Amino acid sequence: MGANKKPTRLYHYTTVDGLKGIIEDQEIWATDIFYLNDWKEFYHGRDALINQINKYLSSAEGPTRRALQRVVKAVKRLDPMNRPHAFVCSFSTAAGGDDLSQWRAYCPTGGYAIGFPYKKLDHVGFIAGFQLVRCLYSEEYHYPLEIL
Repeated sequence: MGANKKPTRLYHYTTVDGLKGIIEDQEIWATDIFYLNDWKEFYHGRDALINQINKYLSSAEGPTRRALQRVVKAVKRLDPMNRPHAFVCSFSTAAGGDDLSQWRAYCPTGGYAIGFPYKKLDHVGFIAGFQLVRCLYSEEYHYPLEIL
């Protein structure tokens, strides 16, 4: 999928009990990033942001430079003791909900891939105050900061 092309569906992988809860409660739960198995991913994103800002700092001047320096200082303070309210919920853009890595991670003993229309999920996010952000895991992409 191209960088600017929006997916038509996002797939959420879950167990039988997870699907039951989603249907009965009409909710999808997001997890505090610091309760994940590998919450160090937060630091990866934080450090990627700092690296990108530092690139702009090298040529910034005056008020812009001072503002960027304040942002870097604030972002560096983010850690488990001084953390933002960051919650994550995983979706996949794989066609037809057939993403082997998602099956392995979320449904190792069986489950479901639920396809949600991207536009509706994005609209719900806008109303609820969250945004969909693509996280890419590869050597080519070290900065999972792309907004879908």
